[in-house]
Amino acid sequence: MPEVDSEVPDTAVALIVTGGAGPQPYIGPRRMVYLSLGCQVRIRSAREDFEDGQQLALAVFGVLNLAFLAPFAVVRTEESAPAYLGTDGADRHRWVVNLVLGMLSASPGILPKRGISLLVGGSVDEANWKLQPHEPSES
Repeated sequence: MPEVDSEVPDTAVALIVTGGAGPQPYIGPRRMVYLSLGCQVRIRSAREDFEDGQQLALAVFGVLNLAFLAPFAVVRTEESAPAYLGTDGADRHRWVVNLVLGMLSASPGILPKRGISLLVGGSVDEANWKLQPHEPSES
């Protein structure tokens, strides 16, 4: 996340695709392969607000670890808890959660057209999250 950007709020959650392992052969119909995508979720608190930032990081971790996100077969975290990274230059606390998203694909390297979105409802303390696929816009 950029340290200085007037369009990004202090409290923010960002998803960065970091690569992943190469396609693994899968014995099954249509010469399918198992794809393993690496992702990193970066969480940032408001200025000097460690507690709310930590609650947000724990809520993100709790929702995503072992979650089912169609078309992915597996979503799992690489750590047992969000990793605290310290503060940035503006005294905003930062955490990171590393994820592996696994799925079967009929064509190696081809991800589904349909995107994935994570919608947040309610307060962070209640961790009232919903997972909802969406169709990309036609632009």
